[in-house]
Amino acid sequence: MANKLEIERKFRVSDFSPFMIPEDASVREIEQTYLTDDSGAERRVRKVITAGSTRFFYTTKKPAGKTGIRQEEELEISAEEYSLFLKERDLDSATIRKIRYTFEYMGHTFELDKYLEPVDWLVILEVELEDMNEMVHFPEHLGRRYVEVTGQKKYSNREIARGSLG
Repeated sequence: MANKLEIERKFRVSDFSPFMIPEDASVREIEQTYLTDDSGAERRVRKVITAGSTRFFYTTKKPAGKTGIRQEEELEISAEEYSLFLKERDLDSATIRKIRYTFEYMGHTFELDKYLEPVDWLVILEVELEDMNEMVHFPEHLGRRYVEVTGQKKYSNREIARGSLG
């Protein structure tokens, strides 16, 4: 299982437009389902479609003590294992469907998520960092259409699946 420290800042994007997506961005369709857990960890499975190819992942995330930093373990699984994990689905959470555009800019990886379900108006931009205090430079094509929401629980995927945004 790939184990890493996930350090990221998160921004809500307003007035989304397709021009915000760089031509060289990779595009993935993601279905993300949360699983039951009594340990305080966050467990989920993902179905990820990239250029017609489908892959499946099982992920566990645990808080690492500071806002925006979590311990993440991710494992690629088979379609059969994915189906078995779906039987552990958290019935109080909706499956998230989103389109993810990933691109690099000035040494950082950006992930622009356009949500389709359970909300269809939300766009979130995540920036992966080596350190939370790193300076982030935003691509000019994004303008100033973003507000930082790092640490705001209602913008976590887990809470979005639970209906935090209506």
